[in-house]
Amino acid sequence: AGGATFDGGFADDGNGVVVDTAAVGGPFVYSVGWSSHGSTLDAFVVKYNPSGIKVASATFLSNAGGHMSFSAGAQDAALDASGNLIVTSIVNDLHPSATPPGFGRDVRVVKFSPSLAVISSVTVGHPTGEHLEGWAVTVHPSGDVYVAGKSSANPSGTPDPADALLLKFNSGLVLQSSVTFNGSGNGHDSWYELAVGQGGDIIVAGETHGTDADVLVAKYNTSLALLSSATFNSGSTETAKGVEVDASGNIYIV
Repeated sequence: AGGATFDGGFADDGNGVVVDTAAVGGPFVYSVGWSSHGSTLDAFVVKYNPSGIKVASATFLSNAGGHMSFSAGAQDAALDASGNLIVTSIVNDLHPSATPPGFGRDVRVVKFSPSLAVISSVTVGHPTGEHLEGWAVTVHPSGDVYVAGKSSANPSGTPDPADALLLKFNSGLVLQSSVTFNGSGNGHDSWYELAVGQGGDIIVAGETHGTDADVLVAKYNTSLALLSSATFNSGSTETAKGVEVDASGNIYIV
């Protein structure tokens, strides 16, 4: 029994947690989210030891590619085979080079060492201030990193309509490929969670909008070619925020 709190200032919100059970002295718990650290909302990462004592922490914005960031929120995290922590975040920023200058959202992915020192990072965004969001991250057994979320190319900067977005990075966080999914309703589509399935395929879950919201699940191979997809509607509004694959290859959506 027990617990821990983190106070970065005015307000804080935890969005994801991952447990390292392999490290010596562990298990260690990593929590990610956003914090009013300083004068802006920053993405944060906190590491706790088995007693719930904070042993390391880090905050970050983006300010990459000529974009001026004013807030960021870490959404999810995953561990690689070396115990490094991969964090995906959504960064709100100003794109001053756009014509006209506009506000947008970028995907920011950061790799931290176990001591929360930054190893590498990458920001992926539209050049003219549209919206990209990275809601979930997983590390493939190959070492490649996959981030799932959504993309909106609406020049007004509003988030709808949006396509579900899947990004693939190598272990150094160099972008390898990306793919979007536009549902039959041509509305708001988004991935909120992903997992590695049997054979190494990528399973993503989220929502697609037609007249209302339906659960959306899809399977991609490691080249991001779509293998299959399915929707579920019980007659009301549904969305999927979690996905797991068991040893037999069965897929569970919540």
